[in-house]
Amino acid sequence: MKYPKEVQDKINVLNKYTIDKNLSEFDIFHLYPENKPAYPNGFYDSRFFELWGFNTKTMTKSNLGRHDGIISYFNPMPIKMIRIFADGSTFIRFTKVITIDCFQEIIVNS
Repeated sequence: MKYPKEVQDKINVLNKYTIDKNLSEFDIFHLYPENKPAYPNGFYDSRFFELWGFNTKTMTKSNLGRHDGIISYFNPMPIKMIRIFADGSTFIRFTKVITIDCFQEIIVNS
């Protein structure tokens, strides 16, 4: 799919981050949905997605793998913004740097 220049420029920003496989603190998640249900290996009402975590302070990113959910025990969860991009992916910006536990479902910690 071809996007207008303004849209493509936003997508290209994510390519400016360098990969750090040991990254453990994030302030942005970017989810890329798969086109098949998670069932029978995941939640029956969900789809798997590929999750990338970003740290805007260090300009690093990490592929956090394939998951079928994100959960947090914060009340409220520290989310500043959620946006669905033109390519169908989902952008989540947190209000602070978070850490995670990485299972089939991502658990957001403080």
